[in-house]
Amino acid sequence: MIDNRLLALLGVLIEMPKFYLTELSILLNRERKGIEKDIQEINHYLQKNDFPLISIKDNLYIVPEILIKEFNAPEKKLKHTQIFLNEIERMELIYLVTFIRKSELSNFHYQEFLQVSKNTVLTDIRKLREDCRTFDLIFSYSRKKGYFIQGSEINKRKMAFDIITSLLEASNGKWILKYLMSYWNEESDVKKLVEKMKEEATQYSISLVEDRLTEIAYMIIFLVCQIKLDGFQSDTCS
Repeated sequence: MIDNRLLALLGVLIEMPKFYLTELSILLNRERKGIEKDIQEINHYLQKNDFPLISIKDNLYIVPEILIKEFNAPEKKLKHTQIFLNEIERMELIYLVTFIRKSELSNFHYQEFLQVSKNTVLTDIRKLREDCRTFDLIFSYSRKKGYFIQGSEINKRKMAFDIITSLLEASNGKWILKYLMSYWNEESDVKKLVEKMKEEATQYSISLVEDRLTEIAYMIIFLVCQIKLDGFQSDTCS
């Protein structure tokens, strides 16, 4: 069993594959012993799923190269592993998974994706509908179409961008967004896209807000997904 808190830490370790625990504890504002204990739990999960382990020697931890390359694999396995998301995270994911949906979505799909009960999904959807009204959107359902979002495209995108921003402010936000992409079997190289935006901005002397580039990159990726799925969504999400 592994929760999204540990997965968020795993994401940090992957991004900094060779680092000192004392410095990491300062960076994360956590005690070193707590981080070491969490790494042990992560290793237990990795071992159980036949992945190489993260090594700790004295004050230094090292993430194996093969684990870095195959980091997407454990995320896909998580569809069959118990995860824990709070109510707000579940509502945000329900919206986003519907925003870029590839097929009809039912309560069952949300239950499978979020690994919660039918009643929990229905409660989350009821509260999400209230949030959607803030953006003049309607989170709708029909037996023929499944769940879909009604309203102007600009408002759908505004709400999606607000959710992406909210998620990225959380320590496990990047993992949650990767988990969402893996559900639809979509791949994304956010870092590469951010670097490309920086290059283009430099070339054309455009000033960009550094802190917002990751948010913009995810939004672009989501919009690309929408464009690819336009044929499916055009008659259901307008």
